[in-house]
Amino acid sequence: MKDCYVKPDMTPQERARWQALRQELGMRRDQGEYDLMIRRGSKPTWMKKAVQKAVKKKHELFQRWLSLGRRRDYEDYAKQRNKAGEMRRNARRDHEKHLVDSFKIHPKICYAYIRNQQKVKVGVTQLKRQDGMLTNSDKDAASLLHNFYYSVFIQEGGEGIPVFDNKVENDHTIRNIRFTTESIKKKLDMVKPDKSPGPDKIHPKFLKECAEVLAKPCVTYKVMESLLNDHIVEHLNINDLFTPHQHGFTAGKSCLTNLLETFEDWTSALDCGASIDTVFLDYQKAFDTVPHRRLIIAEFHIHAKGGLMSGLPADAPAGSKSANSLRLPVALGRV
Repeated sequence: MKDCYVKPDMTPQERARWQALRQELGMRRDQGEYDLMIRRGSKPTWMKKAVQKAVKKKHELFQRWLSLGRRRDYEDYAKQRNKAGEMRRNARRDHEKHLVDSFKIHPKICYAYIRNQQKVKVGVTQLKRQDGMLTNSDKDAASLLHNFYYSVFIQEGGEGIPVFDNKVENDHTIRNIRFTTESIKKKLDMVKPDKSPGPDKIHPKFLKECAEVLAKPCVTYKVMESLLNDHIVEHLNINDLFTPHQHGFTAGKSCLTNLLETFEDWTSALDCGASIDTVFLDYQKAFDTVPHRRLIIAEFHIHAKGGLMSGLPADAPAGSKSANSLRLPVALGRV
């Protein structure tokens, strides 16, 4: 939990309490207790308290019938068994219907439920190393993939960098961004608890449930990245720096809208009797091979300057923490 930005205006008492909390969470994580606090229970997610009580009562009546052997005890047990079974079926059906209805908002919860229902569990497959041997653990596979992707990173020198023209007036610049308690709390309230922890190792569920307390002393990397991205996107929208042909990283657009526009162009051409020639391009590891040095220089020329860019060295390799801390491609609509 070293990678966490602590506000400079914290009092010594607040800083001491925050450090104590980080140490406590780190100790519990190392001992395995932190994962147990976050991990969901062993009972099915659709098993509500009313259903649990009905099942518990069914077991109690069954044990009483076994011990006494009376017919009326069996009738009570059979009645409760049917009632509990119906409640279980209805609860499961309602839960699955809710997952389907909320799929667009929480798709990961639906996928996790489907995976949990599978009888055959498929893990990470073994990968073959250069020496022909197979990886023995997930850590070895992750290390092998890391080395493979790092091999395609582009390390640019200072030569051959194009000169960019300024895109906006000097008055319209992004220099320093202040993280307020209100903006941080708003972001923490929007955190999805089913996501994975960031470099600070703090689980999103903990951040969401403790947003009121954590909003003042700290800014985690996930929250900081989101706040920086909001300011940059707002700057680009105000200064009309997005090209109308860009569909990625823009609100209200996606791969689907790009595809719809493409089909519209095709159908219009066919209606006019024109022919269509299509060339499909697939850029191998497109985001990993982007030259980040010229991207950062381009950021300066759309007037993202000052303290905002001081933490991004121009020679940061692609895929590094500093290079990926901003979604740089979002800014290059007309560069």
